[in-house]
Amino acid sequence: MGEAQSGKNRILYIEDSFENRILARRILESRGYQFFEAGNAREGLKAVAAFNPDLILMDINLPDLSGFEAATRIKGMGRYHHVPIVAVTARVLKGDRERAVISGCEGYIPKPIDVDTFADTVQKYLGGAVEQLAPEEERNYLRQYTQHLIERLERQIDLTLTDELTGVGNLRYAALRLDEELSLCRRCGMPASLLFCDVDSLKRVNAEYGYDVGNAVLKKIGRILSTNRRRFDILARIQKDEFFLFLFNVDGLTARKAAERFAGQIRDAAFASGTRQIPISVSVRGGGLELRDGTLTPRSIIEMCKAGAIPGKSPGLLDTFVVASERCPDGGTGG
Repeated sequence: MGEAQSGKNRILYIEDSFENRILARRILESRGYQFFEAGNAREGLKAVAAFNPDLILMDINLPDLSGFEAATRIKGMGRYHHVPIVAVTARVLKGDRERAVISGCEGYIPKPIDVDTFADTVQKYLGGAVEQLAPEEERNYLRQYTQHLIERLERQIDLTLTDELTGVGNLRYAALRLDEELSLCRRCGMPASLLFCDVDSLKRVNAEYGYDVGNAVLKKIGRILSTNRRRFDILARIQKDEFFLFLFNVDGLTARKAAERFAGQIRDAAFASGTRQIPISVSVRGGGLELRDGTLTPRSIIEMCKAGAIPGKSPGLLDTFVVASERCPDGGTGG
C-alpha cells in the first residue's frame, strides 16, 4: 500500500516495553503521525484525557491492569467511547482476539510488530475498520468477560468497598462496577435497569424496638437481596434505609417482575425481636435505563440514587414502577 495520509492524527500507545514504544514511535512518526505514549494502564487513562488521541494502541499484558480492562474503562469514559482502540500483543491464545473485541477494541495487531505493514494497519483502523464477532460468539465471550470482571472485582473488595453493617457493596463499589457495566451494555446494545429498595418502616422499628433491632432488619434484608440476585447484578446500600440494584441485560418490564419477587421475599421473611413479630414494610421502585443517548454516567446514576429516583420524573428511567409490600403483626400481608 502507498504511504498513509495521516493528517497529523494523534496516536497513543499504552505499552510497558520501552523498546516496543520506541519502535512504534519511529514507524509512526516517519509517516507523519503525532505519537504519545504511556507505560502502564493508569498512566494511559490519564494520557487519554490529556492528549485526546484519534486512536489508541493497547498492550494487553500491562503490569497494573490488563489491556482488556483498560479498554473497557476508556470506552466508558463518555467523550472517548468513539475513539478506536487496537490491541497490540504477543498473546496468541485462543479467544484473545475475541476478548479484545468484547472489551472494547476495534481490532487486534499481533506482536512482534511488522515494520512493513504496521503503519498501514493503523491507518486502516483510523479509517473506520472494525472487527466483528458472530452474535452467538459475542454472547459467549461477553458472559466470560463479565464473569472475569466480577471475579477480579471480588478479589479487590475490601472494607473501603463494603458496607460495614450489611456486608453488601457501598457507593464506591457501585461506582466502580457501573463504569464497566454501562460500557458493556452500550457496546453490545443490551438493556439495563435500576431497582431501589426502601425499608419504609426502619424509622418506626428503630423507635419502637431500638437501633440494634433496626440494624438486624437491614442485615437480613441485605442477605435476602444478595442471596436472590444474579451473581453479576450490582448490589449496594446507598443510604441508611435504601439498597440499590443494577440489573444487567434486563429491560424495565422484566425489572418490575424482579422487584415484585424481591418485595415478596422480604415480605415472607420472619422479622422478630424476641417473641414479638416485627411488621416490616418495603417499597421497590425503579425502571429501565435510557442508554442510547450516552448521557447516563456512573456519577449521574449515583446522584439519582442519592436524590431518590421518582418514577415518571427521574431523567433516564423508562417504564418506571413502584412495588410495595408489608408484613403485618398477625403474619398476614398488606398493600
